Amino acid sequence: MEQEVNQQEVATRKGSIKTKIKGWVKRFLPAEVVGTIVAIVISSLTHYYTNNAIVAAYAGSVCETIAFYATIIMHDALIASKELKEEGKTLTYRSFVYLLRNILLDFGLAELMDSLLLRPFCMYIFPIWLRNYPLGILAGKIASDIVFYLPVIISYELRIWLSERKK
Repeated sequence: MEQEVNQQEVATRKGSIKTKIKGWVKRFLPAEVVGTIVAIVISSLTHYYTNNAIVAAYAGSVCETIAFYATIIMHDALIASKELKEEGKTLTYRSFVYLLRNILLDFGLAELMDSLLLRPFCMYIFPIWLRNYPLGILAGKIASDIVFYLPVIISYELRIWLSERKK
């Protein structure tokens, strides 16, 4: 089961740094685009209706997180389903739970730090610093993404390396 859902990840792990970066972009970029749009729209609307930057920062951060993970889960499930279909199999409940476990291992610790502290802080402070709300939200999101992806990529690569060692 573990081997069925892992084929794309192993291929990413074995390549050059350029191949790894392409794999990271392919996995994370769609979720980042969706999350960015949601963060800016929800945060701006919340700020407009409440005139409260802290509430707007948390609203944008929470909605971005939901949109990000919905996209990651759909992306990973579609890839796993396609790979299993090529083998004449289907994505089962068990393999879907395994996929969710991998997402939790990849993002878990970084997400806790990011969602509770870093992202809301950045999405609060950058609009103040830049004196432009949508641009500040975008800049705060990008700043928190840089910090967020360091442990995420390390966790992702470590999980793949450990799964290769099991074989």
